[in-house]
Amino acid sequence: MEDGDAGLLYVTAPDGATIAAEVIVPARPAVATLLLVPGLGYGPWSWAPQRAEFAVGYQLVLLHNRGTGPFDAPTGPYSIDLG
Repeated sequence: MEDGDAGLLYVTAPDGATIAAEVIVPARPAVATLLLVPGLGYGPWSWAPQRAEFAVGYQLVLLHNRGTGPFDAPTGPYSIDLG
């Protein structure tokens, strides 16, 4: 990804589910990377009020919780440990 770009990163969880995270690279050099994890059942949109300010100087990684983004949703109840 180039400066100012955003993209999705996909990983496979131990149970075989695909998990996604949105990665945002700032237009100027990042001082650090911030991992933003929404509450259970929420997606990256829950960080909307802070996102623009954080993205000025940080590379952002916004986690998509299961069932909230472009990856596998659970077929039934699951524990926070499974996440």
